Amino acid sequence: MKKLFLLLLVATVAISCSNPLKKSIVETLTADELARIEKNNPEFMPVYTLLQSVKDSLLKDETVKKMWEGITYKRVDEFIKYMNDTISFNKVKDSLHGVWEQQYGQYSHKVDSVLAYWKSYREANDASQYVRIELENIDKEYYPYSNKLNNVSFEIKVTPLRGPVDYLRFSYKVIPRSAIDRAKSDYDIYHSSLYEPTWCSITERFSGPVTNYWEANYTNKKILEERNIETFKRDFVVYFEVDELRQGGKRITKSNVNVPMSVLNYWKNENDPVMKEKYAKDIVKDILGVDFVSEQEFYNNAFEKYIENKDKEVYELLKLCGYR
Repeated sequence: MKKLFLLLLVATVAISCSNPLKKSIVETLTADELARIEKNNPEFMPVYTLLQSVKDSLLKDETVKKMWEGITYKRVDEFIKYMNDTISFNKVKDSLHGVWEQQYGQYSHKVDSVLAYWKSYREANDASQYVRIELENIDKEYYPYSNKLNNVSFEIKVTPLRGPVDYLRFSYKVIPRSAIDRAKSDYDIYHSSLYEPTWCSITERFSGPVTNYWEANYTNKKILEERNIETFKRDFVVYFEVDELRQGGKRITKSNVNVPMSVLNYWKNENDPVMKEKYAKDIVKDILGVDFVSEQEFYNNAFEKYIENKDKEVYELLKLCGYR
């Protein structure tokens, strides 16, 4: 019986030693052991390489070394497989959805209401809502004794929408349609410093549509030289922006509309999902007074807790190594 017990013990030790992953992470594996891991568990090789790359800096202190020497490569391997078990974690994610909805879901819906309110407010109070500005035509003037172009002007019609206007100052930019198609948002392209604004003023009171001619600058003149109104509109957009108007003794400017910065930032980044989520969070905090957590952020925080509770020591080790 004693001999049988000794044989079993020796066999168990031999099997244990035959698995290099059971070694402590403070030990360096031999070429033969690495070849076996590569054959049986190739997914672990990048992790082993990462551990070796940081081992010298992490384990040069004897106190730190003793803290980590109880961790085996096998523990690290099992922990990473646990982290990458998407089926289990998708179930966890599904269960967390209801929790998030109960705590924060209402605020996600309220962001839409806040945005709708400020959009309506801006439309009602912005100076651009008092007039409609339209490009009517392109006027070209040639030298009398040659076909050489002398001046090019934009024919622009301005129509008051909310009663007579005593004074108006606005700008326009000529922007290629191709640039608008490539831009992340309308705000970015229309407010880009790449396109120079031309300033126009109407200093006499008007109560109905008025048409004026404003000479094109050098850049726009080159654009218009070979184009008529149809081909110009096909290739370019003229963006008008009202800077100031006066009506009945009241001065109205684009800066009169005090829209919260978080709302403006959200509008500027509507085509960028990451930034859009960031500024939605700012809206909830700044306007609704709540520290909002998005559903993805809520899940990420919970995920970190789940994996940390699995094996705190390995979790801390991989965090120090920069593994994610």
